[in-house]
Amino acid sequence: MLDLIALIKWRGFFGEFFKSLGGFGGVRTHSRWSEYYACVACRAARECGWEGEPGADAVRQALSVVCPRVERRACRQPEKPPAPAIQPLIALYRWMSENICQAMAGTLQREEQRSKYVELLNLDAYRAYRVWIYRKLVAPLVRRGAESVLLVGAGVVEPFDLMKALNIEGLEGAVEITAQEVDPEAARALAASGMSVFLGEVEQMEDSFDVALVQNVLHWAERPEELLAAVAQRAKYVVLSQGYGYNNAAGFLLTAVLGAKRAVPSREYIDSVVAQAGLEPLRDMPSLKAYGLYVGVFKGRAEKK
Repeated sequence: MLDLIALIKWRGFFGEFFKSLGGFGGVRTHSRWSEYYACVACRAARECGWEGEPGADAVRQALSVVCPRVERRACRQPEKPPAPAIQPLIALYRWMSENICQAMAGTLQREEQRSKYVELLNLDAYRAYRVWIYRKLVAPLVRRGAESVLLVGAGVVEPFDLMKALNIEGLEGAVEITAQEVDPEAARALAASGMSVFLGEVEQMEDSFDVALVQNVLHWAERPEELLAAVAQRAKYVVLSQGYGYNNAAGFLLTAVLGAKRAVPSREYIDSVVAQAGLEPLRDMPSLKAYGLYVGVFKGRAEKK
């Protein structure tokens, strides 16, 4: 029932997201191919020596969540081919299943991981997701008077999705955006585009911001609760958006293979991280904890600039 209520409350987002995947038919087909390639990956992992233990790394953690579920059924390739809208995503799932053993062994080339990650970030479905989330959660804070936004772990694509979302909402140029990155190559790319960039850890930042945006970052953090606590010290509001768990089995494994530090298995895990960071939800803003999506706005501890 709670998931049904969430679906109704977020119907605009789901409409855009489903459209980017080719409609409800595309979503169903995506789910079948996702489970198929997750099953293929689980078989490959066992063939190269994985015995089902969670382990300390993200790949084994993700496998331990996914494999007990998908292995209940035979790995049957879906009869219906993926629609054009989702073919690039399915191709990434296939790549994941072919490289799961290399990822477990730590022998995947970093440049290949980076290339595939940028490819994932640029997919229409993920860009539609980010733009909708930013419209629903960041734009209202800007209308309340927010003048500065910190993008935590900004990457090379997401700042432009934020600008697009604000432009759609009629808020072009309304805020100063700072992108925080620990990856020098990503930071250089953003700086070359004219973006204000901070290269280094959040804990090293001296500035404060009206809004900090933490979009799918927890699985890249060594200690997520410490990261969120540091963010909260530097922002009045913290917007958190994080995927979790098994809902998209192949996507969950793909993130781990791309080099994530940890698997984020459940919304209860994120609840625990949020509590340890000392964050309190902003009750008059939308939130979502369903369908593998954890989204909300929290009170930070920084004074407004």
